[in-house]
Amino acid sequence: MSIHLSFSKTKKIKSLQDQIETLNSNIQNLNGELNRLNNSWQRLSQECSSLEINSHQDNTAINELKSKQDKSEEDLIKIKQEMEDFHFATYDGSIIWIIKELNKQFGK
Repeated sequence: MSIHLSFSKTKKIKSLQDQIETLNSNIQNLNGELNRLNNSWQRLSQECSSLEINSHQDNTAINELKSKQDKSEEDLIKIKQEMEDFHFATYDGSIIWIIKELNKQFGK
């Protein structure tokens, strides 16, 4: 009976050793996957930072363009008003000269 008991213990030990080897292999696989995921996370984090910088630059450029567009629209309104003034001033065929700051021109 002692031989059978010893064989049973040896079998259990072998089974436990196999399970430990399997667990160690699984741990190695999980560590490899963890490293891969960490590398992916770092790459994605760098890409997000780059996108944030690009977005900020794009927003700055858009704001500058909007400012230029607003200035152009103001200039266009002024030109339209001058055209309307010119049209009404010459509608009857006579020309009306508008001299700005007449007093300055004559030294007054």
